[in-house]
Order: sequence, then C-alpha cells, then structure tokens
Amino acid sequence: MRAANYTFFSFILMLISVLAYSGNDKNQVGARSQALAFTGLASNNIEALFNNAAGLALLKGFSGQVSAENHFLLSDINSFGLGLGLPVKKTGSFGLGVTYYGNPAYNETRAVLAYGRRLFKNFSIGVQLQGYAVNMGEYGSTFKPNFGLGILYKASSKMWLAGHLHNPLEQSITGAQVDNLPTILQVGMLFNATDALSFFAEIEKNLVEKPIFKVAVEYAIAKKFFVRGGISGYPAQASLGAGVQVGNHIFIDFGSAWHQTLGYSPAFTLRFQK
Repeated sequence: MRAANYTFFSFILMLISVLAYSGNDKNQVGARSQALAFTGLASNNIEALFNNAAGLALLKGFSGQVSAENHFLLSDINSFGLGLGLPVKKTGSFGLGVTYYGNPAYNETRAVLAYGRRLFKNFSIGVQLQGYAVNMGEYGSTFKPNFGLGILYKASSKMWLAGHLHNPLEQSITGAQVDNLPTILQVGMLFNATDALSFFAEIEKNLVEKPIFKVAVEYAIAKKFFVRGGISGYPAQASLGAGVQVGNHIFIDFGSAWHQTLGYSPAFTLRFQK
C-alpha cells in the first residue's frame, strides 16, 4: 500500500510539473518575473541568468538572488532558486545558478552556467549551459543536458527587444514523450514609457503547443517602491506583485501568479545588485 501511495504521489507531482510547463514555463525564476507574467526576456539584471543570458552583459557589478515559490498553495510542492552573476572587464559577464522543484518523492534540479557579452554598443548575446536532474525517489533518477541562446538589443533610449531559444535539444526527462523538455522560442519587448512606468510584451512558442501572448506593466509609485501586474493566455493566467528597494543595492520582491486550472502560486525573491 505504501509503495502504491508513493507511486501515485510521484505521478501527481510529475503531472503538475507537465501542466506547469505547458503554461508559463519554470525556466524563469524570481518573484519580479512572476509578477510580470514571466515577461523577463529583456531583463538586464541578475534575473537574466535564468531568463535570457544576454542581459547579463549589462551587469555593473557582483549580483545575486535567492528565490522561493509555493506552487498552487500545495505545501509539498515548492521551488527554490539561487543565482550569482559577475562581470569581468573586457570579457563579459558570467552567471551560475541552481533551481530545485518538488519534494523527496519527486523533484527536479537544474544547474545553469551562463555567459553574456556585449558585441556592440546596443547589442548583446548570451548562452546558457544547463543540466536537468530528475529524482523519482526509489524509482530512480535521470540527468539531461541542454542549452539556451539569447539576444538583447537596445532599439532606442526607451525600448529593448529580446529573443531566446530554450532547450533546442528536445529530450524526455523520464523517458516518456509526454514529459519532454520543451523547445521554446521567445521574443519580447520592454518599453520604458517614463522613469516610473514600464510596459512588457512577449510571445512564447512551444514547438508542440499554441503560442502564448503575455503583457505586463511595472509602476514605481514611489522612488523605491514598485507595483507590477500581468496577464497571459493558453492557459489563462494572471499575476500581481510588488517590490521595494532597500538602500542602493538590495531589492525585495513579492509576487503571486494565478493559473486557471491549478490556482495560486506565491513567490518571494531577495536580490543584491550593483
């Protein structure tokens, strides 16, 4: 009976993981990205480590973040992320990160080594080398390597354009076709309307799913206090969040996303960046 319960619980966790991938994927990490409906493709801070490594090229100094998310208000399904970034003069910026999703019955760990470099004044490229380890408890584990490629272009003083190809080596993480690591193509835009108001838009295309359209907005209601919100489709999702800057280099972000099938997922991130 215990083995049957364990198998059933592992299956439920894997099913939730697949459903989560079918919407806003788990590749983007951080409460700010979540509150912005995962439109973080044009990020040029430490969040770029997991979103689009081309943004790492714009880091001004050592940066780091720690994140936590509770998925769908289920106490046994949580994820955590840790990321570090460091620019090296005349070389580019390097990033190292790790994420964990699940619990002892079923969990996924992802390690990321990223590099971003500015090729021209307004154009940067980035690459992510990634390893996915899936542990199914007494039923074994597996490991799959993959990578991502990204670009970031400053089209004007107010607009950034970005593109990213994630997981071009479409592989199954457990041997079943249903849980392939999806190959995802993304294009996005960030428009800074004013110093206080920014708009985000993104299109995400999983090769075997319909395109997902996302829009979001961030507004600084005070010099160091931000509110955020966004929506995306297929399946319908909405998100809200807030952030506060403490001193010159510390940022605290809160967010929550709502999935039309699975419910709410609150998140928290602590960032340090120069």
